[in-house]
Amino acid sequence: MDTKITKLVSAALLLTIAPMAANAAKVKCTPNFVFEGRTYEIVEDRHISWDDANAAANALEIPDVPGSSAFIQGSLATIITALEDEHIRKMAECLGIRKELWVGGFQEDPSPEPGEGWQWIIGEPITPTPTEIPYTNWKLGEPDNNDGAKHLAIGQKGDYSPSGHGWIDQSTLQKIGGYVVEYGDQTFIDPIECEIGNEGCVLLSALSGNPGVTQFYPSAAAIAEGATLAVLSKRVNGDDARCGISPLELVGLNGETITVPPYLCGSPDFIYLQTITQGVEIPDDTVFVENQTDVLLPNNLYSCEDPIVQNFPTQGDPQFQDVVAWQSTERTEMLEDDMDGVGGMGIFEGSVAEVTNACGSSKGRTRSNSFYFVGLHIDFGDANDWAVNMAGNFDSFVALTRYKLVLLRQAVENAKPAVKNGDYTKMKEMVENATSLLDAGNYNAASTEVNNFVTFVDAANYNTTLGFNHRGEHLWRGDNLQFMFDVKLIPYIP
Repeated sequence: MDTKITKLVSAALLLTIAPMAANAAKVKCTPNFVFEGRTYEIVEDRHISWDDANAAANALEIPDVPGSSAFIQGSLATIITALEDEHIRKMAECLGIRKELWVGGFQEDPSPEPGEGWQWIIGEPITPTPTEIPYTNWKLGEPDNNDGAKHLAIGQKGDYSPSGHGWIDQSTLQKIGGYVVEYGDQTFIDPIECEIGNEGCVLLSALSGNPGVTQFYPSAAAIAEGATLAVLSKRVNGDDARCGISPLELVGLNGETITVPPYLCGSPDFIYLQTITQGVEIPDDTVFVENQTDVLLPNNLYSCEDPIVQNFPTQGDPQFQDVVAWQSTERTEMLEDDMDGVGGMGIFEGSVAEVTNACGSSKGRTRSNSFYFVGLHIDFGDANDWAVNMAGNFDSFVALTRYKLVLLRQAVENAKPAVKNGDYTKMKEMVENATSLLDAGNYNAASTEVNNFVTFVDAANYNTTLGFNHRGEHLWRGDNLQFMFDVKLIPYIP
Protein backbone atom coordinates (compact mmCIF):
# COMPACT_ATOMS: atom_id res chain seq x y z
CA MET A 1 0.00 0.00 0.00
CA ASP A 2 1.23 3.48 -0.80
CA THR A 3 2.62 5.13 2.34
CA LYS A 4 0.83 8.28 1.26
CA ILE A 5 -2.58 6.79 2.07
CA THR A 6 -4.72 9.57 3.27
CA LYS A 7 -6.26 11.13 6.32
CA LEU A 8 -9.70 12.70 6.33
CA VAL A 9 -9.33 16.18 7.76
CA SER A 10 -11.81 18.76 8.96
CA ALA A 11 -13.24 21.47 6.80
CA ALA A 12 -11.55 24.09 8.96
CA LEU A 13 -8.16 22.53 8.33
CA LEU A 14 -8.74 22.10 4.63
CA LEU A 15 -9.60 25.77 4.34
CA THR A 16 -5.99 26.55 5.26
CA ILE A 17 -4.69 24.63 2.24
CA ALA A 18 -3.92 26.91 -0.66
CA PRO A 19 -1.71 25.35 -3.34
CA MET A 20 -3.70 22.23 -4.17
CA ALA A 21 -2.58 19.83 -6.87
CA ALA A 22 0.64 21.54 -7.87
CA ASN A 23 1.27 18.75 -10.37
CA ALA A 24 -2.08 19.26 -12.10
CA ALA A 25 -2.70 20.78 -15.49
CA LYS A 26 -3.52 24.49 -15.72
CA VAL A 27 -5.86 25.49 -12.90
CA LYS A 28 -8.09 28.54 -13.23
CA CYS A 29 -8.14 29.06 -9.47
CA THR A 30 -7.86 26.98 -6.32
CA PRO A 31 -11.22 27.15 -4.55
CA ASN A 32 -11.17 25.57 -1.13
CA PHE A 33 -14.72 24.31 -1.43
CA VAL A 34 -15.51 21.66 1.15
CA PHE A 35 -18.68 19.61 1.20
CA GLU A 36 -19.54 16.80 3.66
CA GLY A 37 -15.92 16.46 4.73
CA ARG A 38 -14.50 16.29 1.20
CA THR A 39 -12.65 18.87 -0.86
CA TYR A 40 -13.47 19.50 -4.53
CA GLU A 41 -11.34 21.10 -7.21
CA ILE A 42 -11.90 21.96 -10.86
CA VAL A 43 -8.84 21.42 -13.04
CA GLU A 44 -8.89 23.21 -16.37
CA ASP A 45 -7.35 21.16 -19.17
CA ARG A 46 -8.96 21.82 -22.52
CA HIS A 47 -9.74 18.88 -24.80
CA ILE A 48 -8.47 16.28 -22.32
CA SER A 49 -9.91 12.80 -22.78
CA TRP A 50 -11.91 11.14 -19.99
CA ASP A 51 -9.29 8.39 -19.58
CA ASP A 52 -6.50 10.97 -19.22
CA ALA A 53 -8.61 13.01 -16.79
CA ASN A 54 -9.31 9.91 -14.72
CA ALA A 55 -5.61 9.05 -14.52
CA ALA A 56 -4.68 12.66 -13.73
CA ALA A 57 -7.28 12.93 -10.95
CA ASN A 58 -6.04 9.70 -9.37
CA ALA A 59 -2.50 11.09 -9.36
CA LEU A 60 -3.46 14.28 -7.51
CA GLU A 61 -3.15 14.63 -3.75
CA ILE A 62 -3.30 17.26 -1.04
CA PRO A 63 -1.60 17.08 2.37
CA ASP A 64 -3.73 16.34 5.39
CA VAL A 65 -1.94 19.25 7.08
CA PRO A 66 0.72 21.54 5.61
CA GLY A 67 4.08 19.77 5.70
CA SER A 68 2.58 16.37 6.54
CA SER A 69 3.76 13.14 4.93
CA ALA A 70 0.18 11.82 4.82
CA PHE A 71 -1.93 12.82 1.86
CA ILE A 72 -5.53 12.85 0.69
CA GLN A 73 -5.76 11.25 -2.74
CA GLY A 74 -7.88 12.56 -5.58
CA SER A 75 -10.33 10.91 -7.96
CA LEU A 76 -12.87 12.04 -10.51
CA ALA A 77 -15.95 13.25 -8.65
CA THR A 78 -18.85 10.85 -8.18
CA ILE A 79 -22.13 12.74 -7.77
CA ILE A 80 -24.30 10.72 -5.39
CA THR A 81 -26.78 13.29 -4.07
CA ALA A 82 -28.60 16.40 -5.30
CA LEU A 83 -26.77 18.47 -2.67
CA GLU A 84 -23.39 17.31 -3.95
CA ASP A 85 -24.45 18.08 -7.52
CA GLU A 86 -25.52 21.58 -6.48
CA HIS A 87 -22.23 22.13 -4.68
CA ILE A 88 -20.24 21.27 -7.82
CA ARG A 89 -22.53 23.38 -10.00
CA LYS A 90 -22.03 26.42 -7.77
CA MET A 91 -18.29 25.90 -7.78
CA ALA A 92 -18.17 25.82 -11.60
CA GLU A 93 -20.43 28.87 -11.81
CA CYS A 94 -18.29 30.73 -9.28
CA LEU A 95 -15.13 30.02 -11.25
CA GLY A 96 -16.69 31.15 -14.50
CA ILE A 97 -16.20 27.80 -16.24
CA ARG A 98 -17.39 28.06 -19.83
CA LYS A 99 -16.89 24.50 -21.04
CA GLU A 100 -18.01 21.05 -20.06
CA LEU A 101 -16.25 19.08 -17.31
CA TRP A 102 -15.62 15.37 -16.92
CA VAL A 103 -16.81 13.58 -13.77
CA GLY A 104 -16.41 9.93 -12.76
CA GLY A 105 -19.20 8.28 -14.75
CA PHE A 106 -18.85 5.96 -17.73
CA GLN A 107 -20.75 3.39 -19.78
CA GLU A 108 -19.58 -0.20 -19.80
CA ASP A 109 -18.76 -1.55 -23.22
CA PRO A 110 -20.69 -3.21 -24.71
CA SER A 111 -24.03 -2.01 -23.35
CA PRO A 112 -27.43 -1.44 -24.95
CA GLU A 113 -27.58 2.13 -26.19
CA PRO A 114 -28.11 4.78 -25.26
CA GLY A 115 -28.87 4.46 -21.54
CA GLU A 116 -27.87 1.06 -20.18
CA GLY A 117 -24.62 0.08 -18.48
CA TRP A 118 -23.79 3.48 -16.98
CA GLN A 119 -21.98 3.49 -13.64
CA TRP A 120 -19.74 5.56 -11.38
CA ILE A 121 -16.08 4.64 -10.97
CA ILE A 122 -16.96 3.31 -7.49
CA GLY A 123 -19.20 0.70 -9.13
CA GLU A 124 -22.59 2.24 -8.35
CA PRO A 125 -25.01 2.12 -11.30
CA ILE A 126 -26.34 5.29 -12.95
CA THR A 127 -29.93 5.00 -14.13
CA PRO A 128 -30.64 6.18 -17.71
CA THR A 129 -33.40 8.59 -16.61
CA PRO A 130 -33.47 11.35 -13.98
CA THR A 131 -34.34 9.83 -10.60
CA GLU A 132 -34.08 10.85 -6.96
CA ILE A 133 -32.88 7.43 -5.72
CA PRO A 134 -30.35 6.66 -7.03
CA TYR A 135 -29.77 10.33 -7.80
CA THR A 136 -29.33 11.25 -11.46
CA ASN A 137 -29.58 14.56 -13.30
CA TRP A 138 -29.47 13.84 -17.02
CA LYS A 139 -30.35 16.71 -19.33
CA LEU A 140 -33.48 16.24 -21.44
CA GLY A 141 -32.74 13.70 -24.18
CA GLU A 142 -29.56 12.48 -22.50
CA PRO A 143 -27.77 10.12 -22.67
CA ASP A 144 -28.11 10.03 -26.46
CA ASN A 145 -24.96 8.13 -27.56
CA ASN A 146 -24.07 10.98 -29.92
CA ASP A 147 -20.88 9.95 -31.75
CA GLY A 148 -20.61 6.89 -29.53
CA ALA A 149 -20.30 8.90 -26.30
CA LYS A 150 -19.31 6.67 -23.35
CA HIS A 151 -18.37 9.13 -20.59
CA LEU A 152 -20.25 11.50 -18.32
CA ALA A 153 -19.75 15.27 -18.41
CA ILE A 154 -21.58 18.15 -16.74
CA GLY A 155 -22.38 21.70 -17.82
CA GLN A 156 -23.63 21.27 -21.38
CA LYS A 157 -22.19 24.07 -23.53
CA GLY A 158 -20.65 25.53 -20.37
CA ASP A 159 -24.02 26.36 -18.80
CA TYR A 160 -23.79 26.08 -14.99
CA SER A 161 -26.82 28.20 -14.21
CA PRO A 162 -29.48 26.63 -11.96
CA SER A 163 -31.77 26.11 -14.94
CA GLY A 164 -29.12 24.95 -17.40
CA HIS A 165 -26.97 22.59 -15.37
CA GLY A 166 -27.23 18.86 -15.96
CA TRP A 167 -25.47 15.69 -17.08
CA ILE A 168 -24.65 14.57 -20.62
CA ASP A 169 -22.79 11.76 -22.33
CA GLN A 170 -19.94 13.25 -24.29
CA SER A 171 -17.28 12.23 -26.81
CA THR A 172 -16.35 15.54 -28.47
CA LEU A 173 -13.15 16.62 -26.74
CA GLN A 174 -13.35 20.13 -28.20
CA LYS A 175 -16.29 20.74 -25.84
CA ILE A 176 -14.34 19.68 -22.74
CA GLY A 177 -12.64 22.26 -20.56
CA GLY A 178 -11.32 20.05 -17.72
CA TYR A 179 -12.53 17.80 -14.94
CA VAL A 180 -13.82 17.80 -11.36
CA VAL A 181 -11.59 16.23 -8.67
CA GLU A 182 -12.89 14.97 -5.34
CA TYR A 183 -10.59 14.58 -2.32
CA GLY A 184 -11.26 13.18 1.09
CA ASP A 185 -12.71 9.68 0.89
CA GLN A 186 -9.70 8.10 2.60
CA THR A 187 -8.56 8.22 6.22
CA PHE A 188 -5.17 7.32 7.69
CA ILE A 189 -5.23 5.96 11.27
CA ASP A 190 -2.60 4.68 13.71
CA PRO A 191 -3.58 1.01 14.25
CA ILE A 192 -2.43 1.23 17.89
CA GLU A 193 -5.63 3.21 18.55
CA CYS A 194 -7.61 0.09 17.65
CA GLU A 195 -6.04 -2.10 20.34
CA ILE A 196 -8.29 -3.50 23.02
CA GLY A 197 -8.02 -1.37 26.14
CA ASN A 198 -7.92 1.85 24.14
CA GLU A 199 -11.08 3.69 23.17
CA GLY A 200 -11.12 2.06 19.74
CA CYS A 201 -10.18 3.64 16.44
CA VAL A 202 -12.78 5.73 14.64
CA LEU A 203 -12.91 4.61 11.02
CA LEU A 204 -15.47 7.21 9.99
CA SER A 205 -16.86 10.31 11.70
CA ALA A 206 -19.88 12.46 10.95
CA LEU A 207 -19.54 16.13 10.04
CA SER A 208 -20.40 16.86 13.67
CA GLY A 209 -17.22 15.06 14.68
CA ASN A 210 -19.17 12.29 16.41
CA PRO A 211 -17.85 8.76 15.79
CA GLY A 212 -19.80 6.89 13.12
CA VAL A 213 -17.85 3.62 12.82
CA THR A 214 -15.52 2.40 15.56
CA GLN A 215 -13.50 -0.82 15.63
CA PHE A 216 -11.50 -2.67 18.27
CA TYR A 217 -8.76 -5.22 17.66
CA PRO A 218 -8.63 -8.29 19.94
CA SER A 219 -5.78 -8.74 22.43
CA ALA A 220 -4.33 -11.34 20.04
CA ALA A 221 -3.72 -8.69 17.34
CA ALA A 222 -0.10 -8.35 16.27
CA ILE A 223 0.72 -4.74 15.34
CA ALA A 224 4.21 -4.17 13.95
CA GLU A 225 6.16 -0.96 14.43
CA GLY A 226 5.21 1.46 11.68
CA ALA A 227 1.98 -0.39 10.87
CA THR A 228 -0.61 1.53 8.87
CA LEU A 229 -4.39 1.49 8.57
CA ALA A 230 -6.12 3.31 5.73
CA VAL A 231 -9.87 3.66 5.31
CA LEU A 232 -11.74 4.43 2.08
CA SER A 233 -15.42 5.32 2.42
CA LYS A 234 -18.15 5.71 -0.17
CA ARG A 235 -21.83 6.57 0.19
CA VAL A 236 -24.33 4.71 -2.00
CA ASN A 237 -27.95 5.57 -2.74
CA GLY A 238 -30.22 2.64 -2.05
CA ASP A 239 -32.52 1.29 -4.72
CA ASP A 240 -35.71 -0.32 -3.39
CA ALA A 241 -36.32 -1.99 -6.74
CA ARG A 242 -33.49 -4.48 -6.14
CA CYS A 243 -34.53 -5.47 -2.59
CA GLY A 244 -35.00 -9.23 -2.43
CA ILE A 245 -34.56 -9.47 -6.21
CA SER A 246 -31.08 -8.67 -7.52
CA PRO A 247 -27.54 -8.20 -6.18
CA LEU A 248 -25.59 -4.94 -6.26
CA GLU A 249 -22.04 -4.87 -7.64
CA LEU A 250 -19.51 -2.45 -6.12
CA VAL A 251 -15.79 -1.86 -6.61
CA GLY A 252 -13.03 -1.49 -4.00
CA LEU A 253 -10.05 0.86 -4.01
CA ASN A 254 -7.82 -1.52 -5.94
CA GLY A 255 -10.50 -2.99 -8.16
CA GLU A 256 -11.72 -5.57 -5.64
CA THR A 257 -15.18 -6.88 -6.47
CA ILE A 258 -18.01 -6.71 -3.95
CA THR A 259 -21.44 -8.26 -4.42
CA VAL A 260 -24.13 -7.16 -1.98
CA PRO A 261 -26.71 -10.00 -2.00
CA PRO A 262 -30.35 -9.23 -2.85
CA TYR A 263 -31.52 -9.76 0.76
CA LEU A 264 -29.34 -6.87 2.04
CA CYS A 265 -30.72 -3.49 1.07
CA GLY A 266 -30.02 0.20 1.82
CA SER A 267 -32.32 2.02 4.22
CA PRO A 268 -32.41 3.88 1.81
CA ASP A 269 -28.70 4.89 1.74
CA PHE A 270 -25.68 2.99 2.95
CA ILE A 271 -21.95 3.52 3.30
CA TYR A 272 -19.20 1.03 2.63
CA LEU A 273 -15.71 1.32 4.05
CA GLN A 274 -12.58 -0.46 2.90
CA THR A 275 -9.80 -0.89 5.45
CA ILE A 276 -6.30 -1.49 4.11
CA THR A 277 -3.59 -2.49 6.57
CA GLN A 278 0.12 -3.10 6.58
CA GLY A 279 1.84 -4.64 9.56
CA VAL A 280 -1.39 -5.79 11.27
CA GLU A 281 -2.25 -9.46 11.79
CA ILE A 282 -5.37 -10.87 13.47
CA PRO A 283 -4.39 -14.53 14.01
CA ASP A 284 -7.04 -15.30 16.62
CA ASP A 285 -10.37 -14.04 18.02
CA THR A 286 -12.48 -11.32 16.37
CA VAL A 287 -12.44 -7.68 15.38
CA PHE A 288 -15.34 -5.81 16.99
CA VAL A 289 -17.08 -3.08 14.98
CA GLU A 290 -19.80 -0.66 16.05
CA ASN A 291 -21.87 1.44 13.64
CA GLN A 292 -23.62 4.61 14.80
CA THR A 293 -25.85 4.61 11.75
CA ASP A 294 -28.12 7.34 13.09
CA VAL A 295 -25.09 9.66 13.24
CA LEU A 296 -23.80 8.93 9.74
CA LEU A 297 -27.18 8.48 8.01
CA PRO A 298 -29.75 10.40 10.09
CA ASN A 299 -32.38 10.15 7.37
CA ASN A 300 -32.31 6.36 7.21
CA LEU A 301 -35.51 4.60 8.21
CA TYR A 302 -34.38 1.86 10.59
CA SER A 303 -32.52 1.52 13.86
CA CYS A 304 -31.05 -1.51 15.62
CA GLU A 305 -32.97 -2.21 18.81
CA ASP A 306 -33.50 -5.36 20.85
CA PRO A 307 -36.35 -6.14 21.05
CA ILE A 308 -37.33 -4.67 17.71
CA VAL A 309 -39.48 -1.62 18.41
CA GLN A 310 -42.77 -0.96 16.71
CA ASN A 311 -41.72 2.28 15.08
CA PHE A 312 -42.88 1.54 11.54
CA PRO A 313 -46.23 0.60 9.96
CA THR A 314 -44.89 -2.96 9.62
CA GLN A 315 -45.22 -3.17 13.44
CA GLY A 316 -41.72 -4.38 14.14
CA ASP A 317 -40.93 -6.40 11.03
CA PRO A 318 -37.60 -8.12 11.83
CA GLN A 319 -36.44 -7.28 8.31
CA PHE A 320 -36.46 -3.58 9.03
CA GLN A 321 -33.64 -3.38 11.53
CA ASP A 322 -30.24 -1.84 10.89
CA VAL A 323 -27.53 -4.50 10.46
CA VAL A 324 -23.74 -4.71 10.28
CA ALA A 325 -22.28 -6.36 7.17
CA TRP A 326 -18.76 -7.32 6.18
CA GLN A 327 -16.62 -8.83 3.43
CA SER A 328 -13.00 -9.92 3.46
CA THR A 329 -10.66 -8.16 1.04
CA GLU A 330 -9.81 -11.64 -0.20
CA ARG A 331 -13.19 -12.42 -1.68
CA THR A 332 -12.24 -16.07 -2.21
CA GLU A 333 -12.19 -16.47 1.59
CA MET A 334 -15.88 -15.64 1.86
CA LEU A 335 -18.00 -18.77 2.19
CA GLU A 336 -20.95 -16.62 1.09
CA ASP A 337 -19.25 -16.35 -2.31
CA ASP A 338 -18.26 -20.02 -2.55
CA MET A 339 -21.68 -21.38 -1.56
CA ASP A 340 -24.10 -19.02 -3.29
CA GLY A 341 -27.75 -19.95 -3.11
CA VAL A 342 -27.40 -22.75 -0.54
CA GLY A 343 -30.91 -23.76 0.49
CA GLY A 344 -32.38 -22.93 -2.89
CA MET A 345 -32.79 -19.17 -2.28
CA GLY A 346 -30.85 -17.14 -4.80
CA ILE A 347 -31.53 -13.98 -2.78
CA PHE A 348 -28.56 -14.99 -0.59
CA GLU A 349 -26.19 -14.92 -3.55
CA GLY A 350 -23.30 -12.52 -3.01
CA SER A 351 -20.00 -12.04 -1.23
CA VAL A 352 -21.09 -9.79 1.65
CA ALA A 353 -22.05 -11.35 5.02
CA GLU A 354 -24.50 -9.98 7.58
CA VAL A 355 -22.61 -10.13 10.92
CA THR A 356 -24.78 -8.30 13.50
CA ASN A 357 -24.55 -9.65 17.05
CA ALA A 358 -26.00 -6.87 19.22
CA CYS A 359 -28.07 -3.70 19.14
CA GLY A 360 -28.27 -0.30 20.77
CA SER A 361 -26.02 0.95 18.09
CA SER A 362 -25.40 -1.72 15.42
CA LYS A 363 -22.64 -4.07 16.56
CA GLY A 364 -20.89 -7.01 14.98
CA ARG A 365 -17.79 -9.18 14.92
CA THR A 366 -15.51 -10.16 12.03
CA ARG A 367 -12.27 -12.09 11.78
CA SER A 368 -10.26 -9.35 10.05
CA ASN A 369 -10.31 -5.86 8.60
CA SER A 370 -11.81 -5.41 5.15
CA PHE A 371 -15.12 -4.01 3.84
CA TYR A 372 -17.63 -2.76 6.41
CA PHE A 373 -21.19 -1.71 5.53
CA VAL A 374 -23.29 0.85 7.42
CA GLY A 375 -27.01 1.41 6.83
CA LEU A 376 -28.15 -1.92 5.40
CA HIS A 377 -31.20 -3.94 6.45
CA ILE A 378 -32.55 -7.38 5.60
CA ASP A 379 -35.24 -7.29 2.91
CA PHE A 380 -36.81 -10.38 1.33
CA GLY A 381 -39.01 -8.29 -0.98
CA ASP A 382 -42.44 -6.73 -0.57
CA ALA A 383 -44.27 -10.06 -0.80
CA ASN A 384 -42.67 -11.21 2.45
CA ASP A 385 -43.20 -8.10 4.57
CA TRP A 386 -44.44 -9.08 8.03
CA ALA A 387 -47.53 -6.85 7.78
CA VAL A 388 -48.83 -8.63 4.66
CA ASN A 389 -47.36 -12.12 4.91
CA MET A 390 -46.30 -13.11 8.42
CA ALA A 391 -45.86 -16.77 7.45
CA GLY A 392 -43.72 -15.93 4.43
CA ASN A 393 -41.68 -13.51 6.51
CA PHE A 394 -41.00 -16.13 9.18
CA ASP A 395 -40.20 -18.84 6.64
CA SER A 396 -37.70 -16.51 4.94
CA PHE A 397 -35.91 -15.93 8.24
CA VAL A 398 -35.84 -19.69 8.87
CA ALA A 399 -34.28 -20.16 5.42
CA LEU A 400 -31.71 -17.43 6.08
CA THR A 401 -30.83 -18.95 9.45
CA ARG A 402 -30.42 -22.38 7.90
CA TYR A 403 -28.20 -20.89 5.19
CA LYS A 404 -26.00 -19.37 7.89
CA LEU A 405 -25.83 -22.73 9.69
CA VAL A 406 -24.72 -24.45 6.48
CA LEU A 407 -21.96 -21.88 6.12
CA LEU A 408 -20.92 -22.40 9.75
CA ARG A 409 -20.79 -26.16 9.12
CA GLN A 410 -18.45 -25.52 6.18
CA ALA A 411 -16.32 -23.18 8.33
CA VAL A 412 -15.90 -26.00 10.86
CA GLU A 413 -14.93 -28.39 8.07
CA ASN A 414 -12.32 -25.93 6.81
CA ALA A 415 -10.84 -25.66 10.31
CA LYS A 416 -10.30 -29.40 10.74
CA PRO A 417 -6.47 -29.17 10.35
CA ALA A 418 -6.33 -26.37 12.93
CA VAL A 419 -8.05 -28.11 15.88
CA LYS A 420 -7.82 -31.41 17.75
CA ASN A 421 -9.83 -34.24 16.21
CA GLY A 422 -12.05 -34.45 19.28
CA ASP A 423 -12.77 -30.72 19.18
CA TYR A 424 -13.54 -30.88 15.47
CA THR A 425 -15.99 -33.73 16.01
CA LYS A 426 -17.71 -31.91 18.86
CA MET A 427 -18.03 -28.66 16.90
CA LYS A 428 -19.44 -30.45 13.88
CA GLU A 429 -21.98 -32.33 16.00
CA MET A 430 -23.23 -29.14 17.65
CA VAL A 431 -23.74 -27.36 14.31
CA GLU A 432 -25.44 -30.40 12.78
CA ASN A 433 -27.67 -30.74 15.85
CA ALA A 434 -28.65 -27.08 15.61
CA THR A 435 -29.52 -27.54 11.94
CA SER A 436 -31.63 -30.64 12.63
CA LEU A 437 -33.46 -28.89 15.45
CA LEU A 438 -34.14 -25.88 13.21
CA ASP A 439 -35.52 -28.16 10.51
CA ALA A 440 -37.77 -29.79 13.12
CA GLY A 441 -39.13 -26.41 14.23
CA ASN A 442 -37.46 -26.63 17.67
CA TYR A 443 -35.99 -23.15 17.50
CA ASN A 444 -35.23 -22.65 21.19
CA ALA A 445 -33.25 -25.88 21.37
CA ALA A 446 -31.40 -24.96 18.16
CA SER A 447 -30.49 -21.61 19.70
CA THR A 448 -29.12 -23.41 22.78
CA GLU A 449 -26.92 -25.59 20.57
CA VAL A 450 -25.49 -22.51 18.85
CA ASN A 451 -24.81 -20.90 22.22
CA ASN A 452 -23.02 -24.09 23.34
CA PHE A 453 -20.97 -23.98 20.15
CA VAL A 454 -19.78 -20.41 20.82
CA THR A 455 -18.87 -21.29 24.42
CA PHE A 456 -16.93 -24.35 23.25
CA VAL A 457 -15.07 -22.40 20.55
CA ASP A 458 -14.07 -19.75 23.07
CA ALA A 459 -12.33 -22.38 25.20
CA ALA A 460 -10.90 -24.58 22.41
CA ASN A 461 -7.27 -24.60 21.31
CA TYR A 462 -6.61 -23.57 17.71
CA ASN A 463 -3.44 -23.80 15.67
CA THR A 464 -2.90 -20.18 14.59
CA THR A 465 0.03 -20.83 12.24
CA LEU A 466 -1.98 -21.72 9.16
CA GLY A 467 -2.56 -18.17 7.93
CA PHE A 468 -6.30 -18.09 8.58
CA ASN A 469 -8.18 -17.00 11.69
CA HIS A 470 -10.48 -20.01 12.14
CA ARG A 471 -11.53 -19.17 15.69
CA GLY A 472 -12.53 -15.68 14.58
CA GLU A 473 -14.56 -17.20 11.72
CA HIS A 474 -16.38 -19.54 14.10
CA LEU A 475 -17.02 -16.86 16.73
CA TRP A 476 -18.50 -14.22 14.43
CA ARG A 477 -20.71 -16.74 12.66
CA GLY A 478 -21.86 -18.28 15.94
CA ASP A 479 -22.58 -14.92 17.56
CA ASN A 480 -24.51 -13.76 14.51
CA LEU A 481 -26.60 -16.94 14.51
CA GLN A 482 -27.36 -16.49 18.21
CA PHE A 483 -28.62 -12.98 17.43
CA MET A 484 -30.71 -14.33 14.53
CA PHE A 485 -32.42 -16.87 16.80
CA ASP A 486 -32.96 -14.57 19.77
CA VAL A 487 -34.06 -11.38 17.99
CA LYS A 488 -35.36 -12.23 14.52
CA LEU A 489 -36.70 -15.77 14.81
CA ILE A 490 -37.88 -16.94 18.24
CA PRO A 491 -39.98 -13.81 19.06
CA TYR A 492 -41.88 -14.32 15.79
CA ILE A 493 -42.71 -18.01 16.04
CA PRO A 494 -46.28 -18.35 14.69
